[in-house]
Amino acid sequence: MTLKEKIEIQAQDTSKIYLHQEGIFYKVYNEGAFLLNFLGYKVTIKYFKNLNQEIYSIGFPLAVLNKLADTYTIFEEKNIKVLCNTQMFDIEPYNVWCIATKKIPSKDFDLHHEILNFPLAHTTPIDAYMWLHNLQRKITN
Repeated sequence: MTLKEKIEIQAQDTSKIYLHQEGIFYKVYNEGAFLLNFLGYKVTIKYFKNLNQEIYSIGFPLAVLNKLADTYTIFEEKNIKVLCNTQMFDIEPYNVWCIATKKIPSKDFDLHHEILNFPLAHTTPIDAYMWLHNLQRKITN
């Protein structure tokens, strides 16, 4: 199943949370990630150019499914584990959550200062590339 199909399935029916098994983890996407955010797992945000959108996901170990069974009714639909969502899904809190979840560079990191103080004239191309790569990692983490 493609990522696009996973996203579409979840978006079409927010009364269910679709758990997609990926290796030894389950992953939930967008609305499902919002509904299971209380688990405390890291929310990953990644922009997919082919889908022209950011995708929010949460991954958790298979063993967590047993804990979820205490709160949710779990069944299988087309080889996908599904949790029945008992709470009403509202798009407004979801949109607020999406905005709040996006990472903002920490206050002690000054992008302007980093760029101005980089010794470009005395750096090899590979060193400049590595610096840029590390700078991107700082911004996205």
